[in-house]
Amino acid sequence: MDVEALRIFVKVAELGSLTRAGDHLGIPKGQVSRRLRALEADLDVRLFHRTTRVVRLTPDGETLLPRAVAMLREADEITGLFRSGRRLRGRVRVDMPVSLAKNYVLPTLPALLERHPELELFVSTTDRIVDVLGEGFDCVLRVGGSAQAASPSLDLMKRKLGSLTMIN
Repeated sequence: MDVEALRIFVKVAELGSLTRAGDHLGIPKGQVSRRLRALEADLDVRLFHRTTRVVRLTPDGETLLPRAVAMLREADEITGLFRSGRRLRGRVRVDMPVSLAKNYVLPTLPALLERHPELELFVSTTDRIVDVLGEGFDCVLRVGGSAQAASPSLDLMKRKLGSLTMIN
């Protein structure tokens, strides 16, 4: 499958215009049209209803779009694994106590995400002990002793990040 053709398909679907998609991607409208026709031929489906003014997804195009977006995200993550000068990028699921998130972490997130626009951070806040693997977390922050921070799923790696004085 032609990953760049999928990238063009997603951009046309997003912008609703071959011309605007081409402008955004830095390629001529004719090339956008050719790559879309080739993708449609490869898949043996029509992906867009085209008129002189509007480009709309067909039902097959609507079926392909979320899968194409997911596939492109994966392709970008794979490519990023092997680039030098690594930046923070990709999806990270983190769980932490409500008070830690509210008072310390959430206020700093806009600056972090601005510095690392390719980072997708999903923050969950709960005061219960979570099943790290079962619930799909990459990282869990906890306040308290190791018994409180233990995971029921496995004996996972843990590290003290710092000290925090909390007054109830």
